[in-house]
Amino acid sequence: MSSVADTHDHSHDHAHDHAPGHHGGYGGIMRWITTTNHKDIGTLYLWFSFIMFMTGGAMAASRTGRSR
Repeated sequence: MSSVADTHDHSHDHAHDHAPGHHGGYGGIMRWITTTNHKDIGTLYLWFSFIMFMTGGAMAASRTGRSR
């Protein structure tokens, strides 16, 4: 049987300042823009397709209104 020796000092003070993104990357909109997470990319793809669908519908509606 083997054992693992824990040599890490767990009395580390967590109250000091960290650089932005030290514990997990960006936040807010930058998290969405710079993501490599497949679930976030899928969500972005769905939002983009819905926005483009609505934009295309608005463009088609404006075009049919001009032809009369």
